[in-house]
Amino acid sequence: MITITIFVCLTIVITSFIWMIILKNQKHVLISDNQKLSIDLQNVSANVEFQVAQKLSERLDSLNEQIFTLKQQNIEVERESYNKGKTDTLSSFANEYYVQVYPYKHNYKDEQGFYVFNKRKEFIEVGYQYQLFVKGIPVFKPHVVALETHEKNHFQLNEEAIKDMVKLMVAGSAPGAGSFMKIADTVKTAK
Repeated sequence: MITITIFVCLTIVITSFIWMIILKNQKHVLISDNQKLSIDLQNVSANVEFQVAQKLSERLDSLNEQIFTLKQQNIEVERESYNKGKTDTLSSFANEYYVQVYPYKHNYKDEQGFYVFNKRKEFIEVGYQYQLFVKGIPVFKPHVVALETHEKNHFQLNEEAIKDMVKLMVAGSAPGAGSFMKIADTVKTAK
């Protein structure tokens, strides 16, 4: 009976020891599986974060391209609007405001010397006269610019030369105002 008791005790101890080894082995397997699952979870999480970041970057690039395109279109529309407004304003200004320029000549006599020895010389003054008009109505007084003065007996008047000289002087003094300046074809004679 003692042997049976010893045998039963020994069987219980050996069985307990075997179960302890099996449980310890299972614990190591579970810990190893837990570590593998944790690493797999970290890898999947990193992969998902990478894919989300990549798709977000691609979408952001696409949106930035759209924004750039819209800004370019906006700049083009603003530029076209500005140019149209500038053209409309210039044409309106040209229709409402202009400067009329007339080639100009003036004959006058000048008395030189003393009262007794009086010499009268005749002169011709050549130049141009201009005046501002607003909506066809003259504004301010006409202004005369004398370009040359000659003695009449030494000067042969050529009206075409006067017109050409005035056109050159006006073009040289106001090169950007060509559409606002109207040069008359006739030479105006001052009185």
